This record gives sequence, C-alpha cells and structure tokens, in this order.
Amino acid sequence: MARTSDEVIWQAVLWNSLLWTAGNALTSGAFIGYFAQELGATGLMLGAISSVPELMGITGIAARPLLNKLGGYARFWWVFSTISRVALLAIPAIAWFTPVDQHVAARYGLLVSLALVHFAQGLAAVGYYAWLADLTPPARWGRFFAGRNAAVLLVQMVVPVIGGLLRDRWRATLPPEAVGLPYGVVFAVGWCLLTASMIPMLRLPVRRDPAEHGEPVPSPSKPPADLWQLRAILAHSWCLAAANGVTQVAFLKYQFSHLKIELTTYYLLVDLMLLAQLVTTAWAGLAPSRFSHRRPLFWGCLLAAQALPFWMLATPETWWWLIPAYLCWGGFGAVNVAGPNLLLSLVGPHDTTTPLALFRQVAGAIAGIFGLLGGWWLSTLLERAVGDSSATRNVYLLIFAASYLGRLLAAGLVLRILTESSGYNTSPTTNH
Repeated sequence: MARTSDEVIWQAVLWNSLLWTAGNALTSGAFIGYFAQELGATGLMLGAISSVPELMGITGIAARPLLNKLGGYARFWWVFSTISRVALLAIPAIAWFTPVDQHVAARYGLLVSLALVHFAQGLAAVGYYAWLADLTPPARWGRFFAGRNAAVLLVQMVVPVIGGLLRDRWRATLPPEAVGLPYGVVFAVGWCLLTASMIPMLRLPVRRDPAEHGEPVPSPSKPPADLWQLRAILAHSWCLAAANGVTQVAFLKYQFSHLKIELTTYYLLVDLMLLAQLVTTAWAGLAPSRFSHRRPLFWGCLLAAQALPFWMLATPETWWWLIPAYLCWGGFGAVNVAGPNLLLSLVGPHDTTTPLALFRQVAGAIAGIFGLLGGWWLSTLLERAVGDSSATRNVYLLIFAASYLGRLLAAGLVLRILTESSGYNTSPTTNH
C-alpha cells in the first residue's frame, strides 16, 4: 500500500531534523565558543562571535520579497540552505590551517564566516517553517512540531557529548600549535551531517506551494483579528530574546574561565536539560486537545527563568548548582513548541512568513544585539574588577540578576494573551 502524503512529510522532516541537529550541534554553540576562546577571543569579540548567529537571523525579514522572486517556499529554502553550507566550509578550514601566530586574523575570519552562514540560514529558516506550515494542516501543528522537537532533543543529547569527549581527550595530547586540529575534525563532520540533511527534503511534496501552480505567494489580505494579542506574543518573544542575549557571553565565560567546566561536563549538563525538555515538549504538544498553547508557554518560560538563581549560587567549589539550573532550562522545551503554535493560532488563515520572521528572526536579532551589549558590559565591569576575585564574581551576579528580571517579565507578557481565536481552531478533533 502506498504511503500517504502525511507519512512522507513526517519521515522527510524527521530525517532532515535529525541530521541537521547533529550537524548544527557540532558547528555551533559551545564548540564555536570554546574554539573562539582558544584563539584568544575575549570581551566584545567573543560577544560578537557568540551573537552573530542570532544577529544575522534578521535577514528573515527580507524573506517576503525574495519568495516572489525565487518562486515559492521550496526553492527559497533550497537556494539559501545551499549558500549556507558553502559558507560553512570556511570554519573547518580556519581550524585546520591557522598558524599559531595568526590567531587575530583567525578570529575575524571566524566572525565573517559565521555571519555569512547565518545570513543565509536566517532566510532559509523562514522558508522552512512556512513550507512545513503550508504542507501540514493547522490542527496537527501541535503534535507535528512537538514530535519533531522531541526527536531533535534526543540527537542533541548524544552527538555533542561524543564530540566533546573526543575534543577533550584529543586536545589534552596535542601541542599548542595544533590546538585547532580536533576542532577542525568536529566542524568537518558537522558540515557533512548538515549537507546530508538536505537530501530527505527532496521527498517533500510541493503541490501546495502556490508558486508551483503559477500563483503568487499569498499575502495577508487583512490583519489578525486581535492585533493587541499578536503584539503581546511578539513582545514576549523579543523580551525573552533580550534577557537570553545579555547573559550569552557571561554564561560562556563563567563556565570556561571561572568555574573551569570541561566541555564534556558542559554537554552532560546539557543532556540533563534536554531530558527535562523532552517532558515539557510532550506536555506542550498536548495543548490543542486539553488546554490552550498559552499555558505551557507561560509555565515553561517561568520555569526556565528559575535557572538564574542557581547560576548565582554556583562557585568553583559548588559548581553542581548548575545541575538544577540546567534542569530548569528544561522549560524551554515547552516554550519552543507552544510559542510558534500560539503565534500561528493568533495569525489565522493568512500568509505566515512575515509573522514567523517577526517572531523568530527579529527575536534572534535582538538576542544578538543584547549579546554584543552583554559582552561589552561584562568586559567593562571585569576590567574594573581585575585582581579582586570577589568583585569579579559580583560582576557575573549583576548580569545574571538583570537577565532574571527580564525573563520574569517575558513570562508575565504571556498573561496578556487572553485567547487564541483568530481563525484556526487548533483542536485535533476538528480535523476529520
């Protein structure tokens, strides 16, 4: 018996997500942050390198006019995903071929390469989610994206730990001039996985893509029913992005320089977070059948915010306070599922590219800007506290406290969303 279209879509998206997540885990996050610090990046430069993925995501705002020129969601995604993969090749090359006396140039090369990669990826991401939303009935969004996210979390639990173990063991046996070799291998494997992730997308149907039928890409004929509620969820997303961004460099430096956390230990802590996210992701996926998307979004955001007090308790002697901190970050599983679904339910039967870009890409840009500001703020305060360990720790505590208040505000903004009524009833029982 032939497979249904829904089965084909699910399998293609699942394999794409698994391969992409594995590759992205090895070419971003702590691997890039630790490599940048091996190259001597500190302060503003580290902030720029850490923030550029989110900062360049603002390119998603340009998706709308480019969609019309490139002929729909599918072709749009293919073009910019290919550009991103080509640009990514520069990162393992920098790790492999940078002489020991050229670390300054390597830092700037890494920054430029990341900017190019995420310039294209920011556009591809909008096309990706719009393509999936176009192929998947609204009533299935909750379970569809929850299932995808759960599979992604399982990969995130395994691949980075393996990469971290190999890096730590190999790094300990290498001379200083060969510091980039293990990173180069990890980045190259990541690039192969990211490139392989494009293959399953060949199976996705494009029959619902308007451009395939000679029709223009849909444009919103009218705004959502309640603009105030749409503004509330955008304000939530942007506030949370700012609060997350301001601690981006502080978390990285506090772990690497102050707590002396090894990369393997870091990824084991991340695994605890991902286990918790599996639970909250499953809970958020049930939202359409039992309660609104607002509930998991609020409680997930509030739970994630509680990680900050535990960070403030952590010292080199009591680093284990990071264990409950990472468990609290499990709340982001619910946030990552409920947030986009709540947005889509508020937007209703209109073109989703612009709302998704505002929700994801503008939030990413805000996180990047505040990441830069947070790196500059941290560097400025640390310069004043040189030689005083107590004052140095107080610098981190101040930034953590500021971020905590911002995260609480982001959770409070969810309460301003009273309903999700604009045009889609997202209950699965309405889909026959």
